[in-house]
Amino acid sequence: MESIAMCALCENVDKLQLSHIIPKFVFRYLKKDSFTGRMRNVSNPNKAVQDGDKMYLLCGKCEKLFSQRETLFSNKFFQKFKADGFNGLSYDGNWLNYFITSVNWRTLYLDLKGFVENNDKENGVDKKDLKLLIKTEKIMRDYLLDFRSDLSFIENHIFFFDDVKSIDSSLRISSPHRLIQGSAFGYTVLTKNPKGIYVVANLTGIIIVTIIKKATKEKWRNSYVKQESGKIKVPQQVRSPIFSELFYLQEQREKYLNQMSEKQKQQIIDKVVVSGESYKKSGSYKRFLKDQEIEFK
Repeated sequence: MESIAMCALCENVDKLQLSHIIPKFVFRYLKKDSFTGRMRNVSNPNKAVQDGDKMYLLCGKCEKLFSQRETLFSNKFFQKFKADGFNGLSYDGNWLNYFITSVNWRTLYLDLKGFVENNDKENGVDKKDLKLLIKTEKIMRDYLLDFRSDLSFIENHIFFFDDVKSIDSSLRISSPHRLIQGSAFGYTVLTKNPKGIYVVANLTGIIIVTIIKKATKEKWRNSYVKQESGKIKVPQQVRSPIFSELFYLQEQREKYLNQMSEKQKQQIIDKVVVSGESYKKSGSYKRFLKDQEIEFK
């Protein structure tokens, strides 16, 4: 099936590719790491899915621009993190900044269309914020097309969500490993108290954040990505309202999973019983154990 339309990035009319919003290698890992070999959509837990969201978005030339950096990220960061955890990583040139921008631009572009088309009041986006989002999308797009060499006021950060040993019980998050390391998502976030604007993507434990407007007293340590060669060191420390949104996702995840039909639950139980030792080797089981071992303070 072909789609001839305007490319979202370069805006040329061309044959569009069926593009992943979150890079394909992330979902390939999730499928392989799951004992069922499938994933579940949180909003529809009774339906198993084989892949992440895709849509006709980019022409072949722009798709290639993105895929080159995705391969670098997968080889240099993603696979190493999954194999050995996070012990600090270095990068040469601006490819990491480009990669983060390319992933979060896709989310912002699609969310922005929704904000504009569905009336900003319905989405809680006022005119001032909407104007800033439109300006940000243009800056990111020009950067990706090499029309400019910088991102102006925009900051990109990367945070590695490794094993959690203890959690403040007031945070109301009970299964962070299953939530963060066992999922992939991206969305635009506007926090109200304190006020901040972000685009965030979770790549099964690697959280990439584009900060459009920082909240007051917000702090990021060893997470900032330069537009040149650099290092991401340990330890990383973050104080940002963006993580409150992740905790909200936890609540929504539990809400939707509680709506799973008894038939679906039994099918999963039956598969666990049949799989035997292979289930205990899966990432699904390992994340479950990590969550059981957390100390709540």
